[in-house]
Amino acid sequence: MWKVHGKLRIRVLYNGAQVGESTFDSDKITIGRDPACDLVIDNKLVSGRHARIIRADAGYIIEDLDSTNGTQLGGRPVKREILRAGARATIGKHQLEFFEEGESAGGPGDARDTVVPLTEQTLAASPEEARELYAKISLDAYLKSGGKLAVLRMEKGKGFPEALTLKKELTIVGKDPAADLSVSGFLQPAVAFFVERTRNGYSLVPLETSNKVRLNGKRLAGKAALGSGDEILVGSARFRFTLEG
Repeated sequence: MWKVHGKLRIRVLYNGAQVGESTFDSDKITIGRDPACDLVIDNKLVSGRHARIIRADAGYIIEDLDSTNGTQLGGRPVKREILRAGARATIGKHQLEFFEEGESAGGPGDARDTVVPLTEQTLAASPEEARELYAKISLDAYLKSGGKLAVLRMEKGKGFPEALTLKKELTIVGKDPAADLSVSGFLQPAVAFFVERTRNGYSLVPLETSNKVRLNGKRLAGKAALGSGDEILVGSARFRFTLEG
């Protein structure tokens, strides 16, 4: 079990030896060589603003900020991905280990328990199998609590797939080929928005760098709850969010 949406402790290692450790209680953590970053790594292989971590209700997201040498998670390159407790990322020649430190200062209402049974199955699983197992456990718990699955349909524009059942805690929509729903179009952002699923339902989370997302005709200033029938606009593309069942 770990507490999601709590403080995040980041341990920094170099050549296997710990060289630093910091604890954060904020929604965004920038990592890089620039002294203005929240976590500074002074190494020529690290870009000025190399990566950042975003805190969402579903957990943490790690995102590479178009760094020169890229960001790896679990030994593989990533652009953006959900960050699990105990994960290890590589930035330049440094390794970062991530741990939960308890509830955020925002109070118990901002945190929730995510139960992942520690069994022989989870201990023997590969990273990919562990992610799939976690996703299944999370989805089963959501459905058993009375939650409904949602579908995001593309009503205008080009993309794949045209209809996507939102089974994941975090669904990525944008031009990036790694997006769960990939949108075509020269002016489309690499990542336009996330759809986040929590125990309370679904929310639309526009990416900080995108100002093209509108919900029911209104530009978003931040995260907004989604209801069945809501319309999402990204430039000339139009999506319809519906709850099924």
